[in-house]
Amino acid sequence: MLKLLPIKRRKTVNKQALLILALALTTGSANAVELDQLHLPKSYLRYLPQLLDGARLMESSEQCHKFLSGTLKTDASRLERPVFVYACRDESLLTYRWLVDGIDLTILDSTRPTGRISFTDLQAEIDAERERMRALEAVRQEQMAALKAERVKLESMRQQEQKRRQELLRRKKLWQVCMQKFKFQTQNMQAVELKTLAQPQAIELTQEDKQAQSQSSLSDGSPAAAASNLAIRFIIDFDARDIYDQALNYRGYCDVSAQEEIDLNIHPRALELESAQSSESVAR
Repeated sequence: MLKLLPIKRRKTVNKQALLILALALTTGSANAVELDQLHLPKSYLRYLPQLLDGARLMESSEQCHKFLSGTLKTDASRLERPVFVYACRDESLLTYRWLVDGIDLTILDSTRPTGRISFTDLQAEIDAERERMRALEAVRQEQMAALKAERVKLESMRQQEQKRRQELLRRKKLWQVCMQKFKFQTQNMQAVELKTLAQPQAIELTQEDKQAQSQSSLSDGSPAAAASNLAIRFIIDFDARDIYDQALNYRGYCDVSAQEEIDLNIHPRALELESAQSSESVAR
């Protein structure tokens, strides 16, 4: 025999069924929150729409990688003020829970001055923190780039200084060889007196210098500086006397090639000065 439910009870069941049916229809298949993930005691069933709204907010929050469940926090709820508890799994697959006010759907957080924060404000905080970290990272990257550039600069300066010192040592040894050649070539001269008493500044010969010297040597009959690969030159000024005790003024050119082949040429100093003055007049 079919037992009929009391009319009052039937109305209550119908209202609850219609509420659940309406929520089911508004929950599309694309939504990550399913009704079977939500649970409420019968006395709180009227808050099911708020529970669903809070679940959607929870699911759409940045930290929530997978929504798990939503229910009532019974020991913190009153019939007129429910508190929901939602569970999510983050990207590290760790489960965490948030308490949410069932009326205004704010997150309950005792660490904040007001004890709560909205999902919108929480996301704004996350975005602001992300932007702050991005700005800090940009500054860090800029500082790292500047530090790297400074290190490159210092290393370049160190290498240049090392090359400079090596070149100074090389030129000192070459000057000593030049002086040996000078003593050998002037050993038969009388009363040799050096005017260049210390190692002079070496002259770095350019291609134009080489061509000019080559042409000058051919035109005036002075010995040609053979190498087209001349690198540096030392100038040695000295005086001597001939067999008649007449003063002689000379200038020596000690030319060192890139292969460190050394050639010493000696010319009358007056002739060299006239040639230099002539070259300056032509240049003007």
